[in-house]
Amino acid sequence: MKLLKFCKTLLMNFNVQLLRYPSVDISNRMKLLKAHKINRILDIGANRGNYGLELRKHGYTGKIFSFESLSNLYELLEKKCKNNDMWTAYNFAIGDSDTKMEINIAGNTDSSSLLGMLPIHEISTPQSRYIGKEKIEARRLDTVYNNLCNESDKVYLKIDTQGFEKNVLDRA
Repeated sequence: MKLLKFCKTLLMNFNVQLLRYPSVDISNRMKLLKAHKINRILDIGANRGNYGLELRKHGYTGKIFSFESLSNLYELLEKKCKNNDMWTAYNFAIGDSDTKMEINIAGNTDSSSLLGMLPIHEISTPQSRYIGKEKIEARRLDTVYNNLCNESDKVYLKIDTQGFEKNVLDRA
């Protein structure tokens, strides 16, 4: 155990992290999905689709519905699900109203948000500064839910919306 700790500490000096594969997080998530017989995943804030790819890589075979509002990221996401009829991408945000909005585009795209950025975020991660805006469409979850899921489905909701999570859940 001391050797493992020493190696981890040594690697940190080179900005390298030693992790168990698959990580405990994904292992536990896959156990949860299996135990609850989840057959529908709503991936809100899908970005490039890495979450969906990770689920597929670790054996999830159910339906994935991914929502990404930024047009350039949506194009990348759509390519990943193009040949998979169990994975569908949508080019709109999920929020608390059916409306058009403006999203702040971050330099690293991962920090893009419908909300403003806290100064501490910008200071700690300068590459996340907003570099532009894009007009997008937003829909309420309850507007689209019945077209995606039915009463017998076991649904898992993943939300990664940079502080907009409450809005996703409001009036859902």
